[in-house]
Amino acid sequence: MKTAPASRTTRLPLPRRITCAALIALIGATLVAPAAEAESALSQRLRALLEARLNGSGANTDTTHPTAPSTPSTPAQPTSPGDWNPDANSSALQLAKPPFTLDGDNAYFVKDAAYGPDQRHRFDIFLPKNSYDRQTRLPLAIFIHGGGFSSGEKEKAYSSSNQKMIKALLAQGVAFATINYPLISKKNEKDGLLKSLRGSQRALQYLKYEPRYNIDPNRVVLLGSSAGASTALWLAFHDDMADLGSSDPVAQQSTRVQGVAATQTQATLDVVGWEPVFAEYNWSVDDMGSGAPNFYGASSSADLYTAATVAYRQEVDFLGMMDASDPEIWLATDGVPVKAPSSTGILYHHPYHVRTLRDKARAVGLKASANVPALKLADSNESMTDFILRKLR
Repeated sequence: MKTAPASRTTRLPLPRRITCAALIALIGATLVAPAAEAESALSQRLRALLEARLNGSGANTDTTHPTAPSTPSTPAQPTSPGDWNPDANSSALQLAKPPFTLDGDNAYFVKDAAYGPDQRHRFDIFLPKNSYDRQTRLPLAIFIHGGGFSSGEKEKAYSSSNQKMIKALLAQGVAFATINYPLISKKNEKDGLLKSLRGSQRALQYLKYEPRYNIDPNRVVLLGSSAGASTALWLAFHDDMADLGSSDPVAQQSTRVQGVAATQTQATLDVVGWEPVFAEYNWSVDDMGSGAPNFYGASSSADLYTAATVAYRQEVDFLGMMDASDPEIWLATDGVPVKAPSSTGILYHHPYHVRTLRDKARAVGLKASANVPALKLADSNESMTDFILRKLR
């Protein structure tokens, strides 16, 4: 049973945090003021600010973003994860030129923002101007790119078809983010898939936490293709990974989301679990050679069955995690033939992956729709964009 944590870190919207910083500065100045006149004047200013806040006037002369795009500053590169502090990295939005023309210049765009210490802990985000300027909590769609966990960039979100979707979401007041995450090596990988998955987990939690973007943490949908689709499903089906005992406020955030739109996905990230998916072809995980153990930081096919690797495979087996309490899923695969998985492209994106997920969802009572023309599966006429908007209402 997957539930959100009982408590959530309380965060002030950015203007309130700025006001609090100003009050602290004033208090410090009052304590060191050498003259009684200065102390009196500062006390009066402090009282006025406190009264304004208590009366809810919210008077504040600071701005949360520049009025015109500016070149984003290069994020500081800490020497270790422990050096990276989300609050220390918070500041006014650093706006950039959008990667494509928006309808009516209706959104702010932030490029290459950091969500953690790794060079790949970066994201872009579009914020609908009208809602953001009114300090309205924004629903969010997060795109996770594909690439077999060993390649790919967040800019994959800017394909011509995706541009249309992004514009439609912004027009409805939905923010859109696209993320990078740490990649695995194609050979001799030591950490395995969890390195990539934990990166995407961190991005989700950071975007829920960071007050600059004013995201509604209870209205988030994930979308992705191939490896990004599997990552989105892993996050959705995994038990909530909020660590309420952590000293890191980002880690305290819930990982629960409201829906997932997954295209060209795998049925599970436990590749041994693909054997029953492709049983009619007598396919064996041994057919993948060294690629299979590499996913788990192992060195040989025999290592797939050691206690440590079995535990690792279970941790990434989102098919086995699925239950009725999980968020609704929208699935689609097109352009891949129904034939023996004789190539990597067919193996990773075979229509049987989506069919397996859809059948499991029906078995456990999870709401799901699948669209796979090659299998004549068409559970719904709802587009991905319409699915996302419905789940974020």
